[in-house]
Amino acid sequence: MSDNEFFDFRKIISLQVLKNSFGLFELLFYAMLGFFTPIILGHNQILTGAIVNTMLVLSAMYIKNYRIIPLALMPSLGVLAAGLMFGNLTIFLIYLIPFIWIGNFLIIYGMKYFYLNKHANYWKSSVISSIMKSAFIGLATFALVLANIVPAALLMPMSGLQLVTALIGCSIAFAVHKAR
Repeated sequence: MSDNEFFDFRKIISLQVLKNSFGLFELLFYAMLGFFTPIILGHNQILTGAIVNTMLVLSAMYIKNYRIIPLALMPSLGVLAAGLMFGNLTIFLIYLIPFIWIGNFLIIYGMKYFYLNKHANYWKSSVISSIMKSAFIGLATFALVLANIVPAALLMPMSGLQLVTALIGCSIAFAVHKAR
């Protein structure tokens, strides 16, 4: 084996290490963004939701499958840790967290499935994935309201506002994706 072949091999290895390091950094960045955004921004659900949904959509595009799990979980854990987003209604978030996690997975895997795998139009994929997320969380909240587990005051933040912030997040993610 010549020196040139060995050099090329080291170059390939170092590029792979650099790529893996960037992937780990990106994963940690998204996880911290998802957890700390609700803590730092507090009561502003539109801004917080837009940032969190941007993170979820970007992670769908750039993070590999199983590594996405903590990213879907972190935002609601951040809200719960802060105890701020819904004021005195935050305690009821405990009942909604599993549904929020599933909703976050729905937007992530919706974007992966429609946009990345099926190569559907980005905006069509965004709308479908956002509706999947908000409808699931909204219907779960509605069922919990009917069962007198959570107050009706959570219906709007857990349905319509979820759709709005998901669509805003998809729009911001599109701009970041195109600039990248």
